[in-house]
Amino acid sequence: MGALAFDKPQQGVYNRRVCPAENVRTIMFFFIYVLLDKNNKRFYIGRTKNLRHRLEEHNAGQNSSTKYGRPWKLVYFEGCRYLSDAVRRERYLKTAQGFRLLKRRLKDDLHRNLDGI
Repeated sequence: MGALAFDKPQQGVYNRRVCPAENVRTIMFFFIYVLLDKNNKRFYIGRTKNLRHRLEEHNAGQNSSTKYGRPWKLVYFEGCRYLSDAVRRERYLKTAQGFRLLKRRLKDDLHRNLDGI
């Protein structure tokens, strides 16, 4: 199945047609994400190609690092086009300096999340 394209307008309506799949380039993103453990107010920083699926895995207890902190809430994510950039960014956010930057960036949002617990 290809992507949608539009022909010239015909009486104010666009006619949709399917483009051949070989003309469409797929861009894959790697996500760095931060989860908040609502019970213990802990953070987990990770990376994935499929953010929604990964969050479901965390909340289902399929990850040993996050098995006991459920439920987890996604509080932040970034997208990178290249795996090497995502790995570098994840490592940085796990350092003390990176975590301070992250907390400053999320200050107001974290306040709302922690007050609602």
